[in-house]
Amino acid sequence: MPPLCERVLLLLTAASLLLGSEATGDRAVSLEVNQWVSEEDSSTGKTGDSPGAGDPAAVCGDVSCEHFGKSEEDYESDQKLLELLVEAEATERGDSVTEDAVSDGMYEGDIVLGKKELIQILEDIGGGTGDGTRRKRKLTLMDPLWPAGHIHYKFHPSIEHDTEHMILDGMAAWEDLTCLKFHPKTHATTNYIEFVSGSGCWSYIGMQGGRQEISIQNDCCDWETLIVHEIGHALGFWHEQSRSDRDSYLTVKWGNIRSDRKHNFHMRTSSEATSLGIAYDFSSVMHYGNLDFSKNNKFTLLAHDPTLQHSMGDVTYRKGITFYDAKLINMAYCSSSCNGHGSAPCENRGMQNPNACAKCICPDGLHGDYCEDANHPVGNVGGLTGGNVFVHCHSYGHISATLPGGQSGFPYETSVTWLLISPPGSTITIHIITIETAYWVHTSNGVAAPQYGCPDWIEVRYDDIGRGGPKFCTNNEYGYPTFESTENKVLIVAQTWFSPYDLHFRIDYEVHCGGSCTCLEWGSWSPCHATAPGFCGCRREHRHCMSHAGSCSDAELIEERTCGQIVVACDGHTCCDNYVIMHSCYDVFVGHNTPQCVHF
Repeated sequence: MPPLCERVLLLLTAASLLLGSEATGDRAVSLEVNQWVSEEDSSTGKTGDSPGAGDPAAVCGDVSCEHFGKSEEDYESDQKLLELLVEAEATERGDSVTEDAVSDGMYEGDIVLGKKELIQILEDIGGGTGDGTRRKRKLTLMDPLWPAGHIHYKFHPSIEHDTEHMILDGMAAWEDLTCLKFHPKTHATTNYIEFVSGSGCWSYIGMQGGRQEISIQNDCCDWETLIVHEIGHALGFWHEQSRSDRDSYLTVKWGNIRSDRKHNFHMRTSSEATSLGIAYDFSSVMHYGNLDFSKNNKFTLLAHDPTLQHSMGDVTYRKGITFYDAKLINMAYCSSSCNGHGSAPCENRGMQNPNACAKCICPDGLHGDYCEDANHPVGNVGGLTGGNVFVHCHSYGHISATLPGGQSGFPYETSVTWLLISPPGSTITIHIITIETAYWVHTSNGVAAPQYGCPDWIEVRYDDIGRGGPKFCTNNEYGYPTFESTENKVLIVAQTWFSPYDLHFRIDYEVHCGGSCTCLEWGSWSPCHATAPGFCGCRREHRHCMSHAGSCSDAELIEERTCGQIVVACDGHTCCDNYVIMHSCYDVFVGHNTPQCVHF
């Protein structure tokens, strides 16, 4: 048996004995060193609740001086299990770990694993097989669940008043779109979350039993989206990019990751976690950012669809949870909420509302009892209305709009949404013609100048109206590709934040329908050639219909498509027609100084 497997079995045996001797079951608590309990607090305590099992000598009120209510013996044994787990996972991927890889006691950057979870994952890796093959076991993305979706909580005195309000908003973000209910802890409460201001932001996975902590450090990680993220862990979420199918959507750039943090990118197996059939969501509140744990300011996660590169981990200018975050919770916790109430005729990927069964919960950008309409405008949008736009077969048109600048406050959100709807069975081609936006003023040598680019953007949702789509702004490095919808609807959202400058854009669209025209024989494709002025931006080829049936327009007798792999970017920053800008920092064109357009 390999030495690593022997060490796994030895530690599993010892840990199982320790675990079996605990009358109260798993006592998984934080491994982070407490940064906020003072000597005065340690002598008097701040709250009267018992921390449960643990060495009383090591407890400061309701929190351990060093190990958050855990005896030193338990802390040390769990830390050894965590170190062994990280080493075993590194062996699986043919890598090694640094000595300080888990010195903070965290897994995946902000997760605290309990003894049972550590043992279960180690059993998967070793499992007595001797070959490192993971054993199948019952652990889902949403396990263990809070009974009936009711979660009790309390605030430790270390949580400041403003942070407490943001935590309440974070809990409301989960309640608003799901059947979950958060309640203040009572004396009769057995299982509950206590919010503390520890060192950084972290949480456990799912309900642990008894008291468990979520750390929201004051003045450090106390903004709503991060709080929503940590609560998501306590509800049962792993990180989105640790899903077993993540390699179908992105590539982990191991060479760009800090050596002491590579274990944070280990992928869960399908036996360890399940997504319940929900599509991969780059915009999920549980997704890493694309530069997280980078050692060189290069991407650590690279989306296979480069237009989604900046959607992942986009927490700064977004609040709450995504539609698919809510859908996963509702499937796990709320599947029986509407039993006996029939179904709701939800449109546009909407789902039945577990709190109002005759209505639907809608994807971002949509509203109505059945999600049938585009959202109403938000903020001062200069009279723009957005809304549903019905388009006909073989029609052409455009959406051109200006969202006024001069807003005050930060962030100050304005948005307008359009829902293009064509006949059933048709598709819509989207061409982004121009986007002009600037979101702040930079002063250099006493001269004020606009700074162009995100976070003001245009989003195009063309392949899954329920999931966040590509976002584009003036300096977007991917240029403006052409999109072909996968169904007969496209959602377009124009969004601004604090912006003294106007946001102007134009998007052209074209509707394609099956009709009476049928080409019986196509000619050969022409040579692949650049078509833009200066032979830049994209390449195209075309062919003519040699024989047809039915009534055909001239346009229907010529077929054109993009072709070729690489072409120089126009003006060093613009591509067209399904091409995107790529730079040498992405390890694609090492040695090229001129930005290249790549066919995707």
